[in-house]
Amino acid sequence: MKPDGTAVWAEVNVTALSERHEGLLSVVVDLTSRMRAEAQKNLLIEELNHRVKNTLAAVQSLAALTIKHSSSPKAFYGSFLARLMALSATHNLLTREAWEQASLRDLVAVELDPYTARGRALVTVTGRPVVLTPRQTISLGMVFHELVTNAAKYGALSVSAGRISIDWELTRDQGGGSLRIDWQERGGPSRKFPFHRGFGSRLIEQSITKELGGQFKPTYGKGGFRCTIVLPVK
Repeated sequence: MKPDGTAVWAEVNVTALSERHEGLLSVVVDLTSRMRAEAQKNLLIEELNHRVKNTLAAVQSLAALTIKHSSSPKAFYGSFLARLMALSATHNLLTREAWEQASLRDLVAVELDPYTARGRALVTVTGRPVVLTPRQTISLGMVFHELVTNAAKYGALSVSAGRISIDWELTRDQGGGSLRIDWQERGGPSRKFPFHRGFGSRLIEQSITKELGGQFKPTYGKGGFRCTIVLPVK
């Protein structure tokens, strides 16, 4: 206990001197900073272990479900690799922010970057700054990957005249709030409601409804595919 009443960690060594009349030598070392650093290190290790387990579980699930919905080993490899790259990009984004948060605009930019290159304005993004939690970032990252992949295969990005607009609005009240994200494709082929629901559709719905407790509302029509995502926020 320090004179000011502060409790600290300390290491005390007491040594009897060679001559009896010389008494004892006592050395006190303040270990508080070291103990705090060790506690922080252990906490970080536990957090890292938790995140690695979650990531491995996500990869295992992606692999199992991609195999189930793949027509050939080649198709599996392409789809699975693309999803792994999307997951990796999301993790890199969170790492830059010490795994505390991520910007929605940055997340959209990262996941859609392969389709907005070459100086072509294929995608327009509008919305005020919104900060996402790590869980929201990972789930929405996979959702945006599936949406843009479908657009490139069957939707607006499958033709030269196609365009995508993404906008969002954050509303708050005393009980919490909600984040509404609108995905609108234009200039692409007409989309009818899919007769067979593939892994991409299931992944989107599971990520939005089960992982984030939100709502996913897709619309297929002559104007192109459109969907609305509504998420609860604190």
